[in-house]
Amino acid sequence: MTANPDLLSNLSFINQKTLIPPSTNQTNNISPSSITKKADIKIVSPDGGTVKATVNIEVADSPELRGKGLGYRNSLGPDSGMLFMFDELRIYKFWMKGMRFPLDMLWIKDDTIVDIIKDVPNPSPNTPDRELQVYGPSDPINRILEVNAGYSDSHGITVGDKLVEVH
Repeated sequence: MTANPDLLSNLSFINQKTLIPPSTNQTNNISPSSITKKADIKIVSPDGGTVKATVNIEVADSPELRGKGLGYRNSLGPDSGMLFMFDELRIYKFWMKGMRFPLDMLWIKDDTIVDIIKDVPNPSPNTPDRELQVYGPSDPINRILEVNAGYSDSHGITVGDKLVEVH
C-alpha cells in the first residue's frame, strides 16, 4: 500500500531526524533512537502482559519510501511489515496502487492500535488511479503498520493492543 500523493500533498511529514516522536507517560514505547530502517517491534495486549506478535518492520522514513510503500513487491515475509510514521495526528489516506498481495492495515495513535482494516485486497493490474479505493482510519492516527492479510486475525491482534520495541 502506498500513501496517495494527491491526498498527502498538503501534509507535513515527520522530520527525517526524528522517526518516532517521544511518548509521554509510558516507559516501553518505541523511542526515536531505537528505530532505523529496520527493527523488531512487539504487539502486546493493552496491559502489556501478553505478547501477541513480533514483527520485523521496515520504516517508511522518506517521501520516496512513503510514496512507494510496499507497492510493486511480490510478497512480504510472514512476520514482516512496514511502519509509516507521521508527526501529527490526522486521518491519513492510503491506496493499494502497485500492490501485488493483500494487507491488514493497523492504524495506530502513538503506540495504541485504534483501528484495523483487515484483508484489504490488491487491485487488478492496470487499474486506473481514479478507480483505486482509498482507505483511512476511523480516528486520527500518526502511524500505520501494514502486514500480510490475515495476520491480525491469526495473531489475535485487536484494537487497544500496543506496539513496543524489542530489546
